[in-house]
Amino acid sequence: MKTEDHEPNEAFRKVLNDAPENLRLLEMEVDVETIKAYTEASKNWADDIYEDEFIAQAKKTILLNQEDETVVKKNLLALANKGSVETYRLIESFLEKELSDDLKKWAFISLQECQVLLEASLTDGETGGLIMSPLGGQDNKIRCYVLVATDSREDLNAFQQMLIKDEFEAACIAFNSLLETVSFVKDYALVKLLFSFDSALDDIVCEAIDACNEEETFLNKNYFATNLSKPTNDEIKDLLVSLREE
Repeated sequence: MKTEDHEPNEAFRKVLNDAPENLRLLEMEVDVETIKAYTEASKNWADDIYEDEFIAQAKKTILLNQEDETVVKKNLLALANKGSVETYRLIESFLEKELSDDLKKWAFISLQECQVLLEASLTDGETGGLIMSPLGGQDNKIRCYVLVATDSREDLNAFQQMLIKDEFEAACIAFNSLLETVSFVKDYALVKLLFSFDSALDDIVCEAIDACNEEETFLNKNYFATNLSKPTNDEIKDLLVSLREE
């Protein structure tokens, strides 16, 4: 099988299994660059964002119109790491403003991080964590795209399209996962699904492909999967060549 190496491997799944119950998955789709920038900023600004004086100033200014987005981002990090009801409400109110796409994504991550810390403080005090996956997720399930293609390069007929949708849906249900959409273009299908932390994506996809091929082999056993971004048309063209060369 050909897959992008972005699904949880065994070591990652062990971390998830051993993690506290309040582990949360970032649900909004956020690009890799923003996630990296947020994580790096948390480290680089650590000397300031945990200081009470800085947090107090952030509370006063976060809802004001500020031109310097770097200052705003730093304030959001400070409020997120405070993890209180007050700072959570402030970030919520900030998200209601007219924001650039970059600031909106940054604020959403801050809100989710603040929620994790707030929930921990209101329960047993055990700090949870926030898993950031570029395509986001839902209910502790990671969103990804899976590309499957015909073995013969012939276009998928109506029956085959229906079969792919039905078998992926059945496989997702069997592995506590969720099929979101299936898009068909001539000789391939692009599947968007949410797979559970405690499942292997390869198991889901292989079960679906095997079920589709049970009566007649028409799907290539190789596939491509990613949780980074939706493949573009140009990327798909190259991927189809690669999958069929395996």
